[in-house]
Amino acid sequence: MKNLLSIIVACMLLVNTGYAQQKPFEGTIRIAFSMNFDNFIRSINTMKEEKALPFANELMAGYNADYEIIAKVKGNKFVNFNTQNGTSSLFDCDKGGVYVTYPYAKVVIKYTAAEWQQAMAASTFKYDVLKDSVQKFGGYASTKTISTTTFNGVQNSSSEMWVANDIIFPQCYIDLSHAPPGGCIMLAKMKIISNNASSDVYCIVTEIDTSEVSDEAFEIPKNYKIFTPKDFRKAAKVLISAAKNKKTYAVGSKIPETFWDF
Repeated sequence: MKNLLSIIVACMLLVNTGYAQQKPFEGTIRIAFSMNFDNFIRSINTMKEEKALPFANELMAGYNADYEIIAKVKGNKFVNFNTQNGTSSLFDCDKGGVYVTYPYAKVVIKYTAAEWQQAMAASTFKYDVLKDSVQKFGGYASTKTISTTTFNGVQNSSSEMWVANDIIFPQCYIDLSHAPPGGCIMLAKMKIISNNASSDVYCIVTEIDTSEVSDEAFEIPKNYKIFTPKDFRKAAKVLISAAKNKKTYAVGSKIPETFWDF
């Protein structure tokens, strides 16, 4: 679970306060993950040749991803959906909270900002921005960044990523997710370390849609049952019971207006 959290944090879309003068991003971004290096290289070459996004159909056909994370951003709110485990995370900077939701069970774990920071306290994130190393991917100039993460003082991942600097996200999301400096991570190669064994995971942005996002995308339905972190054992019982109704999500499928019934 902790390694998965590190992957998600490392590959989500991030920003640096030095770009505050730019217009905040509103839209939807699709990020594909895979352990297949050959497909990753083909996709990188495609991104270099493309002058503008979206180019999802062509890129997804070549990438053959294992799973995706899809993010929607509007104003001070950021929500993402993970097709691997069927969960969504909502960062609501207006309310100052983080909501980890399980749509298949209609359950949400509600964290205050302080509770979320405490939950993340065992993890540390270090970033080295190579300002002189810049390439263009999908029409976006991107800067190379090297990151390492640790859990309880032990390194559990390292990443080599290319970060586009011209997409701006809510500041509290950046703070709570321990985001690296820069902007939108266009692609990354991550080495995940567990029990003295390591594996490589690759992620790449396959779609950026700047269309308006509906407010409903950030409003948790009233029929969701809300738990606090202290109630997690009670929530776990509900999740186990609802697991039989969990859907399978096809990589590259149409992105819905909201993630609550995805």
